[in-house]
Amino acid sequence: MGARKYGTPRCDGCGLWPSLCLCDTIPRVSSGTRFVVVQRHAERFKPTNTGKLVLRAFDPSERVLFGGPDDHVSPAIFEGHGPAYVLYPADDAVTAGPDTLAGPRRTVVVLDGTWHQGSRMRRRVPGVRDLPAVALPPGPPSIWPARTQHDPRGVSTFEACLRLACALDGPERYEPLARFFETYCERLHQMRRGRP
Repeated sequence: MGARKYGTPRCDGCGLWPSLCLCDTIPRVSSGTRFVVVQRHAERFKPTNTGKLVLRAFDPSERVLFGGPDDHVSPAIFEGHGPAYVLYPADDAVTAGPDTLAGPRRTVVVLDGTWHQGSRMRRRVPGVRDLPAVALPPGPPSIWPARTQHDPRGVSTFEACLRLACALDGPERYEPLARFFETYCERLHQMRRGRP
């Protein structure tokens, strides 16, 4: 369990209070998509970051750090696992669906940050600018209570990966992850109300 500079300590794994920790209940689901989470160095220390949950829940998945003094992002990390795409709502993005992305295995790069940060990372992370973009299909509003969404399309990183996986493979396989995230959000609400 990790300590914060102020307030109640939080679990290093899930970011919840230790009394509400869900680390032992995070399902790990095999996906037809390999998720590569490109994460800003500062983002990995935020307890409300859901990119770390993607790494625990989706198999295969991995993280690439960007924007720090010791990062060495190589385009090669996005290769070798079938066709690669970037999850980004570009004007020319294809909307994810059962038959929209080539191959039974594919890599999707997920830019873990705000809308503005994601736009900047797409331009600056080596190898990402030239990847074809895929966008999420329309869906319900985000249930993530930790950060205010200023755009109705805005969702947390975990929700984005879950919605994309459901759009590509069907929702049945990912029902355990959907239930887990609902529970996670409920416990975060408890924290915000000050209830252990």
